[in-house]
Amino acid sequence: MFQLSYGHPRLMPGIFTVYSTHSICFGYQVMESQESPNVPFTILKTSYPKAPKIVIYDNACSYHAYCLNRDPLYFKETMFMVDRFHWKNHTGCSYGYDIKKYRHLDHINTEINEQQNAATKRLKNQLSYMNDRNFRSHCDFFFWYQNELKLKKLRN
Repeated sequence: MFQLSYGHPRLMPGIFTVYSTHSICFGYQVMESQESPNVPFTILKTSYPKAPKIVIYDNACSYHAYCLNRDPLYFKETMFMVDRFHWKNHTGCSYGYDIKKYRHLDHINTEINEQQNAATKRLKNQLSYMNDRNFRSHCDFFFWYQNELKLKKLRN
C-alpha cells in the first residue's frame, strides 16, 4: 500500500495495490480515507466472484477476523498470512499467520507490495497535485508498464 499523505486536507490518503504471487499488479484502488480492513475486503468482494486461496497482508490476523465477521462463506477456504517483512511485529498473533511455517509457500515474494511501494513513491511529486483523470491515467500506465517488465522476465 502506498501512502501519498497523512491527513492533508487536499491530498488523498493513498493507493491500495493488489499483486499476484508472480508480482503482477492485478489492480489498485484509490483510497478515500486512511487504510482500514474495509479497503482490501471491498476490493476482493467487488472484483472476484470467488475468494483467493491465500491472502498475504501486513495485518492479516485482524483482516481475517474482519472478513469472517462480514462474509464467512466467501472466505471459508482462504488462508490468511502475514508477509515476512511485517511478521516480526506480530508478537501476540497465532503462529498460523506466519507464512514461514508453510514451506510450500517459500517461493512467494511476500514483500512485493513493499518493493513496489518504493518504486511508486517516485511518482508522488507528480501525482500529488494532478486532477483525478490525469492521476488515474498516470497510475494505469505506471502499473501496466511495471507488469510488462515483470511479464518479460517471466517469459525469458
